[in-house]
Amino acid sequence: MKCCLLLALLVSTGFAQHNYPFGWAPVGQSHGFSSLCRGDDPSGEYASNNFGIITSASWSDGVVTLNVNKPHSHRGYGYPIYVSGITPDGFNGGPFTMTNSSPNTGVITYALASNPGSYVSGGAVTTFYSFGCNQIVPWSGGVNALDSSGSPIFCVLGGGHSDYAGNEVNCISGLSGTSGTPKWTEPLTPVHPVPFTSDGLAWEGICPPPYASQSFVAEHFGGIPNATCGPGMQVTPSSRHTYGGLVFNPSNGLIYMFGGGHANTGGFSNDVWTLNPSNWAWTLLQTQLSTGGGLKYGNVPGTWAYITAYNPSNGHILVHDEGYTLYDFNPSNNRFTRLIVASSGTTGDGWTAVVDPVNNLFVSIGASGGVNNCSYPCRNTSQNIEVWNLTTKAQPTSWYAGSGCDLIYRNAGMDYDSKLGLIVIYPGGGYQVELLNSNPTPVVTHWGTIASHHCLDVALSLKAGGGVKGADYPQDPEGIGNNSNLGLYGRFRYLAQSDSFIMVNARNRTAWIASLTPPDESR
Repeated sequence: MKCCLLLALLVSTGFAQHNYPFGWAPVGQSHGFSSLCRGDDPSGEYASNNFGIITSASWSDGVVTLNVNKPHSHRGYGYPIYVSGITPDGFNGGPFTMTNSSPNTGVITYALASNPGSYVSGGAVTTFYSFGCNQIVPWSGGVNALDSSGSPIFCVLGGGHSDYAGNEVNCISGLSGTSGTPKWTEPLTPVHPVPFTSDGLAWEGICPPPYASQSFVAEHFGGIPNATCGPGMQVTPSSRHTYGGLVFNPSNGLIYMFGGGHANTGGFSNDVWTLNPSNWAWTLLQTQLSTGGGLKYGNVPGTWAYITAYNPSNGHILVHDEGYTLYDFNPSNNRFTRLIVASSGTTGDGWTAVVDPVNNLFVSIGASGGVNNCSYPCRNTSQNIEVWNLTTKAQPTSWYAGSGCDLIYRNAGMDYDSKLGLIVIYPGGGYQVELLNSNPTPVVTHWGTIASHHCLDVALSLKAGGGVKGADYPQDPEGIGNNSNLGLYGRFRYLAQSDSFIMVNARNRTAWIASLTPPDESR
């Protein structure tokens, strides 16, 4: 997918952006970039779906019957297929029209007028899969990282389930605030072939030709993980909903991806992958539990839509299992250690978390209820803030009641602003952010004093009511109008190098940079 970006500037009331010196006007001006989905993808940018290796072929009364070495879910009904590699050659060609209606078998049939002769050996069946810029929504997050030069980048990846099967990675570079122009790049293109959407298999790792047969299903669905695809070629993870499972570890420079929802409606992952933004190499990790059992694939405790946050105090990653347990993941030995088991709580699906490194807290926010458990601007019926004390390891506590935190939505954005010493919450759209004081004492800001464990709303616009949506402040998140708007997950991140925030809430609309720096302060 060839992508680019429209960067617009968000500025708090009366405040210019001083830490992003690209000559931008202080309020609501666009700067010459288009949306992520440009609509001018090169013709023929398709990926083939490999149905499997042909084990036998026969012809009778104008119909070829193929047997392949794995089941497929396609019922035929005019589905186009291509056949290649069979001896004799008369079987090969395409597109043929798939005619059988027996899914979940290894049988494929198509019409062929002339008898090609007796099958000898070889062969594969493929189809074409069009990439349509659906890789970040729904249900997928983003992560800020550092590239090989140490410059900040912001990457999005996802797809998953029946939404999208391409496993490319797209990143925004040029975010240092001192040089360069922010733009979309594609450091990893989708692996061809990809398993087709709705084949029903939980593909965990994908290999390109000529090693496609070494692609593997998740271990807990019967797969046998491969460390490599072939000589000198590493396996890559399948497309998936990444939820809140993406996190960057600056201690070792790796992006971690925990779990997720496999493409092809094939189930959920319990694996951990790392992506090295210095060379863009993926690695499937074996992990271990502190309770024993040794290093294994498919060994992440809990469910699949993990809630994660980097812990600067020890260089570890905190992983909430969407049940009642918070784990510490140690990247030096890939071990999960159970930190806190809550006797009750609400942290789970639709929640976002961050670590306050000063007070050693894991702070999670979330909401539920409303039509289809929707996100901003659809109002949820239940909100909460849960706080896990990493020092005392006491039971989590709720800060929501009386906190004045009114911008908490399902799948909202949240990150820690190290210069303000506050947590910044963005609901997913609109012109306001919310400052959460996680300190034990009040904090005085340019916008007012925030009591301990309370929130203060800040308008990021010079204009009444924020001005024009989509021009002066971000558009609503994708999916508005059918109650399927799905929020941000990690697509709202703090960029310490430029003291700003980056936000992507739709694949085919504007991405935004926000600054909370007042014009008379250098923070």
